[in-house]
Amino acid sequence: MYRSCTENGGKDGKTKTEPIGWASNGFKAQDAANILSELKVSQAQGKFPQTLKQKKEMATAALKEKETREKAEKDKGITFDEIWTQFYRPQAESNKSAKSWKREESLYRIWISPAIGECPFANVSAPDLERIKVTVQTAASSINFLI
Repeated sequence: MYRSCTENGGKDGKTKTEPIGWASNGFKAQDAANILSELKVSQAQGKFPQTLKQKKEMATAALKEKETREKAEKDKGITFDEIWTQFYRPQAESNKSAKSWKREESLYRIWISPAIGECPFANVSAPDLERIKVTVQTAASSINFLI
């Protein structure tokens, strides 16, 4: 036997019966009465949700929004090294010539990773990149001076 919630009226004036769950899963008649009461109060005050369907849709939307926020928060903390390892490196190895790929890997390993590898990707800024550029240029001019 399942428990249901019956609302009268609604915007189309029809009586609707919506299931809320099975008694064998722990839903009691009082649960259905409480939900119906909440919906009737919402209807009377012109607030949402006004139907069980709307309540479920709102709960689903809230859950999806929460998951999106959590994913964004997690992605915000991903480091530059993780981006390199998980995304860039596999793509570069398969789509670039061996010479190009080896050169990029070398530059990353020697210059980029030590400077910003452990930084969260979202926190890497233009000054960070400029500092790497200056470091590489300084090292290159020192090598050229020695030669």
